[in-house]
Amino acid sequence: MALFVAKFTSFQPNLEFVEIAAGIFGVPGLLAAMWAVRAQKAWLLLTCIPFFANLGLLLLPWVLPEHLFGGR
Repeated sequence: MALFVAKFTSFQPNLEFVEIAAGIFGVPGLLAAMWAVRAQKAWLLLTCIPFFANLGLLLLPWVLPEHLFGGR
């Protein structure tokens, strides 16, 4: 979302804004994925998808190149 906004508007968010925006959705989603884990193998496979997707949201600011956001 931040890349879309930076490309098509004059607003360029800093890295802190991206961390907060990702955390707003990532933390509750990660907690919900952890809460949904059941002991059966099928549930473990199904909950790995949202677990890793939300973990990716939280790790996004460290994965993106810093030059996109003007450095820290």
